[in-house]
Amino acid sequence: RTMNLLKRIQIEQKVDELMKRTEEMTKMQEELERQTSESKNSDQKSQDQLAQKQKEVSKSLKELEEEMKNLSEKMKDMKDMPNDQMEEMMEEFEKQENEELSEQTESDLKQNKNQSAMQKQEKLKSNMKKMGQKMSQLQQSMMQQNQMQTFTDMMKILDNLISLSKQQEELRKESQN
Repeated sequence: RTMNLLKRIQIEQKVDELMKRTEEMTKMQEELERQTSESKNSDQKSQDQLAQKQKEVSKSLKELEEEMKNLSEKMKDMKDMPNDQMEEMMEEFEKQENEELSEQTESDLKQNKNQSAMQKQEKLKSNMKKMGQKMSQLQQSMMQQNQMQTFTDMMKILDNLISLSKQQEELRKESQN
């Protein structure tokens, strides 16, 4: 019971951490998109700097995917987790092909194709927002299931208390006779 509680807390913390990382990545992508739009007709050095920043986003996306996979595995070990929702989120993330999109953006930036890069950056930002929303929904589902479990546990405790009270009452009657 205690181990399950600890695992649940770890999972909830991981979901929270992933939500924050997704938010940060959205902001990072937004900022990069802004910088790209401002760097029209700029020198190769600044384009390479933008490409380097985009490369960091690609790396972060890869790490995010790994973290999501780890979370998914931890959730599968627990019986009362929204695993189907997590599975759906993983599929959505893979369909988005964010890592490839980010790498293409990086390539566009190196080749001074800012318009194309900005479109891809916009798509990445949109994808990250979607992931953030899905993470939030996952977190809410976990909280609801947690509340249901707590309610069920309280009902069992209440039932046990009533049974105990009846037994005490019977014992008291028996001892008086």
